[in-house]
Amino acid sequence: MFDWGLLRVAALSLGMFLILQGCKNRIESGPASAAPTWAPGGQPPPPQGEPPPGGYPPQGQQQPGPATGSLNTGAPARTGPATGSLNTGAPARTAPRTAPRTAPKPVVSALGRNKKCGEASYYADSLAGNPTASGEPYSPGKLTAAHLKLPLGTQATVTLKGNESKRVDLKVNDRGPYGDSRRIIDLSRAAFEKLGSTSRGVLDVCMYWN
Repeated sequence: MFDWGLLRVAALSLGMFLILQGCKNRIESGPASAAPTWAPGGQPPPPQGEPPPGGYPPQGQQQPGPATGSLNTGAPARTGPATGSLNTGAPARTAPRTAPRTAPKPVVSALGRNKKCGEASYYADSLAGNPTASGEPYSPGKLTAAHLKLPLGTQATVTLKGNESKRVDLKVNDRGPYGDSRRIIDLSRAAFEKLGSTSRGVLDVCMYWN
């Protein structure tokens, strides 16, 4: 007698085998409308062994790629000495040079390079005709003077102190005056009268010489 239960079990087993085989084939083959492997709008990768579009870059030059930490503009990186500030390409600013200071030149009067101020006296009339240190006789009417140190024959200018309009040009031909350190020159009567009255006996003057 035929066993229908065994036949039913065999049919179910065959059906399950066919269903599983079909699922396996679909998974391995994939859907017919699968999308390409490259990104939309991009270019398909070149076949293996062929150069990319535009050719390979020159040796030593790398293709631009994604930047690491900054914008990738394609321009070469700017380099410069590390100064702690932005490298603008401008030369470094330095402090302006200043000319060395020089000592101010002393003011030189038009009356002479040397100047000394003090008191001036004049010769007594009783000394007229006496020989001076230069050998010349003293003459009250000539414009002469006596000085302790200036070389004999020195030309000097004597002015009234504080009033240079009162002045006399004279020649040193004698030595003196002696006895008073405040007096710097001894004038003939004529030279003294160019500056003031002989009744005063002593005048405050400044003398100039070269």
